[in-house]
Amino acid sequence: MLASIGRYAPAIVAGSALSGLGLAFGRDVYRKAKDKWFLVVFLVCLVGVFFSGMWLFRNYRTIAGAIFKRIGALIVLVVSLVGVNVTSAAVLLFLGINVSTSNGGFLASPLLYVVIIQIVCFVAGAMLGVKHRIKRTAAWEAEDHNNAFMEAHGLQVTDTDDKGNLRIREIATNAGYRLMENLNVTGEMEFMALGRRNKRAYIQYDETGKFVHWTGMVAVK
Repeated sequence: MLASIGRYAPAIVAGSALSGLGLAFGRDVYRKAKDKWFLVVFLVCLVGVFFSGMWLFRNYRTIAGAIFKRIGALIVLVVSLVGVNVTSAAVLLFLGINVSTSNGGFLASPLLYVVIIQIVCFVAGAMLGVKHRIKRTAAWEAEDHNNAFMEAHGLQVTDTDDKGNLRIREIATNAGYRLMENLNVTGEMEFMALGRRNKRAYIQYDETGKFVHWTGMVAVK
């Protein structure tokens, strides 16, 4: 199934608030605690609590997507909470912290702080999920607008090249183009005309990622 070019500009404008976060976190944890498996599991499960909160409270484009992704988030949440609570005692012992509740009960126990940390992680993820709602809604609106723009200007996605770059065709002229790059500074998507030397075409978009102008084939800028 061909990708929708309508989401390219919105993706640049909206961005991803957590791009690369999980991968970078995982590498850092592995380097520092690779021989302490329980510490790794504890930290990874805390991240799971955070992300499950985000996934539960962000919006989704379809009802089916909302149902299945929230069910998945609940599964991740349950597994993560179990993992945190199973490994927390081992982590506290590794740090040299007494986990006994005999002198003061649960309120004096370090395990109480583990519970608080879990709540903080979940609430932080939920707050980020709520924050994502505005950007995600704006990106979907821009994508719908851009697909309508493509249709109105007789532009059609045909396929991708061997590097995964989208190709489009201008129906009126039968001219083919390959997406070269997004010029985010100038708000343009640059296309190379296939079989035409030094010819380009540009789709210009506004600050919300919505397409506003198609230049057609022009000389290289």
